Amino acid sequence: MNLERLRPTVTLLALSLFVISLVTGLVLWLVPGRGAFLGLSKGIYKDVHIYLSLGVTVIVVIHGWLNRQALSRYLGLSRAACWQAGAVTALLLAAVVGMKSF
Repeated sequence: MNLERLRPTVTLLALSLFVISLVTGLVLWLVPGRGAFLGLSKGIYKDVHIYLSLGVTVIVVIHGWLNRQALSRYLGLSRAACWQAGAVTALLLAAVVGMKSF
């Protein structure tokens, strides 16, 4: 399977999920108390926001993988350094997600 053909789809999906996640985040931030917006409660927006954010995370990782050569050239990293940077980023992300911030 030619993964290069997935680039436009993955990019559009990442952008779409990000925009929807941004809108649900703004609704959660701006709607007071336990209010509702467009007939949906804040609880529903919270659930949608969490799942979309997880989806965006997965899609962005796939997007990074598909564009790793361009990214490594842009950052001026060798292949080994690119893997090391990815591993460090993954560990930092796991540490931040594992923290109970709220």
